[in-house]
Amino acid sequence: MLIHLLSRSPSPIRIHAHRMCVSVFTLGVLIKDEADEKQAKLSDFARYDMFNPFVYYDYDADYTGSVPTIDETFITAGLDFAPIPNVRIIPNIWCNVYNNKHPDASGKLKADNALVARLTVYYIFW
Repeated sequence: MLIHLLSRSPSPIRIHAHRMCVSVFTLGVLIKDEADEKQAKLSDFARYDMFNPFVYYDYDADYTGSVPTIDETFITAGLDFAPIPNVRIIPNIWCNVYNNKHPDASGKLKADNALVARLTVYYIFW
């Protein structure tokens, strides 16, 4: 992806927009199923994702065109409970955090977040 950067000189400079993504996932077993040692009765999980679409953003530059200025961070965590073999109940939370690097952004355009509580009921049909 190429982005046009207007410098102080009359001709625009082309720069390459480097992206950065990070994703980390973890899963832990808290209680094992007594009937089947390979299955977890209760486990926990967490995930962290970070996306920066334009690593080398210059706060003093005048950009033209569509410039990605919003960083996003996503976090989820929860418990995975298996009361019976084919049913899983998974309470979890999702958190999205947005941060705009544009110097003129203010209010919700500058930074915003969303926190969502979720309950997933999963049934295996076999």
